[in-house]
Amino acid sequence: MKWESFVDEWINRKRTVKPFYNEIITIFNLAFENITIPELTHFGYSSNMSTIGLMFQSIYAISISGNSFAIIVDTKDLDYRTTNIGISSTKKLNLYWAIIEIKDFQKAINDKKLWKHYKIATQILPTQSILIGTRHDWLEGKMQLTQIYSQKNENFNQNLEAGEFEKQVSNSLKNSHTKRLKRLQASDKKPKTKKVTIKVYIRNPDVVAEVLYRAKEICQHCKKPAPFKRDTNGLGYLEVHHIEPLSENGDDTVENSIALCANCHRHAHYGEKSFKI
Repeated sequence: MKWESFVDEWINRKRTVKPFYNEIITIFNLAFENITIPELTHFGYSSNMSTIGLMFQSIYAISISGNSFAIIVDTKDLDYRTTNIGISSTKKLNLYWAIIEIKDFQKAINDKKLWKHYKIATQILPTQSILIGTRHDWLEGKMQLTQIYSQKNENFNQNLEAGEFEKQVSNSLKNSHTKRLKRLQASDKKPKTKKVTIKVYIRNPDVVAEVLYRAKEICQHCKKPAPFKRDTNGLGYLEVHHIEPLSENGDDTVENSIALCANCHRHAHYGEKSFKI
């Protein structure tokens, strides 16, 4: 489950904050980036869905409830109302919650001082034995922050791979048909793999370029012209599909590939019983 799904489910029950969806997503992204104790922190909403936030052991590092959010800081010297964390005032830990009203969400997002003191406060938290004690009832169904970091890295790496491969295909298309065929004859039929945060297939850009060249901007399933032109090179947009999937030991070859419009490509993946080529 993606962490944004928690926000989607929670915000659908909170009409007053729905217009601030993008700000809430940004606030949590900043909270994830600046916390120093991901392995001891969980994200999610309370059982009655009144609050959504990040909890360290048994204390909120950041929470959104109603028309405001509370964020843990180590100082009162901020442009927001602050309140002592209950246990902090009796034990003199000098930790506070800064309370940010909904009208100030954007201001808080841009407030570097606020996030600096949030980060310092999260460094203090694990050093205080008085705060150590997990609320197991709250943690049920929540995501550990390390899971969220893993998701972010996976998306980042996938985007990098896709962007780099797109460049390689464009470069291959600039070559002549003859040059590509020569390289294809000498290339490995099985794709190489490497590990990022997941296993990915390093596809041969010449295969993609040659399949697109062969299709002449016509979908090889519905036989209709490509639905639009690419901004990058002005060619009709088609997607290359492996007839026998690479994940099932299929070859990364021109013979095992076809060019499809986006609609037919989804059909190939999600309507296999009726997809015929």
